[in-house]
This record gives sequence, structure tokens and C-alpha cells, in this order.
Amino acid sequence: MVLARLLPPEADPSAALVGILRTLTERVPSAHGAVIADRSGLPVARYSRDGTDLSMASAIAALITRAAMTAFEGLGRTEFDYATFQGSGLRILVFSIGDKASLILLTDDVSGTADAELHSHWAVMEIAAILGL
Repeated sequence: MVLARLLPPEADPSAALVGILRTLTERVPSAHGAVIADRSGLPVARYSRDGTDLSMASAIAALITRAAMTAFEGLGRTEFDYATFQGSGLRILVFSIGDKASLILLTDDVSGTADAELHSHWAVMEIAAILGL
């Protein structure tokens, strides 16, 4: 289990992580769902409001995060915060959670960008606390 690599054996925060993803998705009206993925792109937890398959998003997030971290390191920066990708009515926000995981939020428009970013930053802090990152 991917979660086992991120947490001590006695911890089982799965319900709490899914709860954070559900709350995030509810706070961003245009959101389809959210995923927490490890750096390999394997989903740690996911929540979909409308049945959207989030598997591909987590795999893509791993590639995006690795590329962004490499670019930032090449520019002398030590931290990657988030990236936004938009196209064909879909927006994907990828947030770094420490150096071990990512939060991916899928939305269908750009009208609530500030809210999506604000609530995603809240979710990142909550997730990092649960995962001990």
C-alpha cells in the first residue's frame, strides 16, 4: 500500500485524508475531485464528486511535479509550490506536499481560481500535518 510508505505502521489516516479531499471539493464548486499522490504518481487517497476517474491525473501529477522541481532547482530555487494547467474547459492544479506527495485538484473552469488556490493551500497544510511532512 502506498500510504504505508508515507506513514508509521500504527497510523491509519485514510478516512481523514478522504475527508480533506471531500471538503476541498465541496469548497470549490467547479471541482470534479481531488487526489493525493506519492512522487511515483500512485494515488494515496482520492475523492470524486461526480465519478471522474482520477487515476490519470495522479500519474500526470508525478511527472509535472518532478519536472517543476527540476526546473526550480536549476534556477536556484529550493521549493516548488504549485502549477496550473488549463485547456478544453479543464483545469488541473498540482500542489507540492513536502518532497513526498502532491495534491491534484481537477476543476472545469477558471472562474474560481483564487478560491481553488486558497482552499488547496488549506488542504495541503492539513494533509502535510496528517502525513507528518
